[in-house]
Amino acid sequence: MQRVFALLTLCGIVVLVASAPVPAKDETTGSPVDSYVTVISVHEAPATGPLPGIHLEAKVNGRVSDIYLAPVHFLEEYGMTFQKGDDVHITGSRTKVAGMDVVLAREVAIGAANKRTLYLRDDNGPFWVEHAGPGRK
Repeated sequence: MQRVFALLTLCGIVVLVASAPVPAKDETTGSPVDSYVTVISVHEAPATGPLPGIHLEAKVNGRVSDIYLAPVHFLEEYGMTFQKGDDVHITGSRTKVAGMDVVLAREVAIGAANKRTLYLRDDNGPFWVEHAGPGRK
């Protein structure tokens, strides 16, 4: 009898867990982002801030998002510039930095015919710090 009760209890727990609502992937902290977006604006955050460098503002899956790319010097090194109206492909993660929602871009691609991709970070961190990364493709 105890085995039957334990089995029924376990089944009940499984049903509760399985029926819990699951948020869309890009609506949770640390969730992956893989989107084609049109740049709404470009701004440079000061060196004294938590994410100094170039940020894009664009709609990611229907909501306006701050997309952090990299420090200015890193983007200049690879000749990557961005402006309002650019169509770009962003791969990265939605997260919180200093209490702000932000997409940390892992790679960014620009251009349709002459697509250029710049790799910004990997699991070890950003490519503009000590561990040199693969740069652009």
